[in-house]
Amino acid sequence: MASVHAIATIASLLGRSEMAVRLKLKSLNFEPHDLAGFKAKDLAELLHVTIRQVRRWRHKGYLVSVNGRITEESFSRFCRTHGDKIPKADIDDACRLWLRSYGFRMD
Repeated sequence: MASVHAIATIASLLGRSEMAVRLKLKSLNFEPHDLAGFKAKDLAELLHVTIRQVRRWRHKGYLVSVNGRITEESFSRFCRTHGDKIPKADIDDACRLWLRSYGFRMD
């Protein structure tokens, strides 16, 4: 579940505290990069934009963060509604395919 849902969501679904979920993930040797969502730095690198631009999108409400990570749900919504903000010329084929899985259109 940790690779798909935020810690708060997992805790709610399991009827546990967020701390209990974090401790269990730690005992299972999960690393922070295994958790759901994206760090602004990683998303900026993937999309060939600056970290400042990703933060601007987050500030405008295009992207939502939970526990310091941009949620996959908000990124999917961003791809569908604000995909024109992603610089298409800089994206390679593998990244285009990945973006399509989030609803991004190359129109």
